[in-house]
Amino acid sequence: MNKLKTLAIAIFLSTLTSVGYADWSAGVNLGGIAMKSVKGQETTNPSKSRSEDLEALYGSLFVEKNLGAVTLGLDVIPYNIETETVTNSRSGEAVDTGTTTVQADIEMHSTLYALINLGDTPAYVKVGASYANIATNETMGATNSKYPDADMWGGHVSLGAQFEVNEIFVRAEAGFSQYEDIDVSSSGGDGAANKVTVSGLDGPHARISIGKTF
Repeated sequence: MNKLKTLAIAIFLSTLTSVGYADWSAGVNLGGIAMKSVKGQETTNPSKSRSEDLEALYGSLFVEKNLGAVTLGLDVIPYNIETETVTNSRSGEAVDTGTTTVQADIEMHSTLYALINLGDTPAYVKVGASYANIATNETMGATNSKYPDADMWGGHVSLGAQFEVNEIFVRAEAGFSQYEDIDVSSSGGDGAANKVTVSGLDGPHARISIGKTF
């Protein structure tokens, strides 16, 4: 799936460069997202589930091409977002006895988007689709099983405004993000595959962007 993402980005960039070099913009974003009641469920013996409220700050880089009423852009978080490590120790149980640790990295979160100007006002609407790879890092002391990496697909919509300040522009926007549920099944170990499902990956987001047009 990483090859698919790389191909999509390459096609996008080649499309932008084919329409000339004027009206390019680049910049940085500082944003945050809040997801309420994110639920993780493990189908095992016995099944377990847990819900959490998640909040995160992130920084990203963007490059875009102004085509008039619409601007096409690519936004990339150029570093891995590391989750906390979760540890679960079991002893004296009939199944899955031992210590398990799980940690995941969200790798190269990339968003293709279109920014649509609302007439002659500073306001705009932005819609986008994103992809990231989730690399799982686990030590399954109870079963020695492994979980594969997973795809993370998302959709995003925002309402914002852009203001010119000397030779740069500043944007402020807020919106909503939603990601597809994530399902991974273990392999190896004791031969009894466990399935982990993460759902409820949606919530409001906000960001401030600073950029320059060339």
